[in-house]
Amino acid sequence: MTYEEFSRQLGKAGITAKEFAVLLKKHPNSVTNNAKTGQIPNELGVIATLIGVLADNNIEYRELISKLELKKRKSRGAAEIGKFGGNPQISLLKKTRM
Repeated sequence: MTYEEFSRQLGKAGITAKEFAVLLKKHPNSVTNNAKTGQIPNELGVIATLIGVLADNNIEYRELISKLELKKRKSRGAAEIGKFGGNPQISLLKKTRM
């Protein structure tokens, strides 16, 4: 799906791409960054289309989605201090003697 069509579907539902991201517990940049490529991942396109159809039929989608109790995921770059990709690393903060 093109980003343009994605935006059109969200517009039918009266929601912006950033509001869509928050609704799905995603970081807003993870959705809006797709504007650069002009394409939306399939799963987001399907959800946007369904939200647009629900809004066309006067069905409240926000309440339906909130009942799903979606969990916010960690950012891909987020890791514990002292670890990279889940692997323990030697602390650069400790001074070592040579």
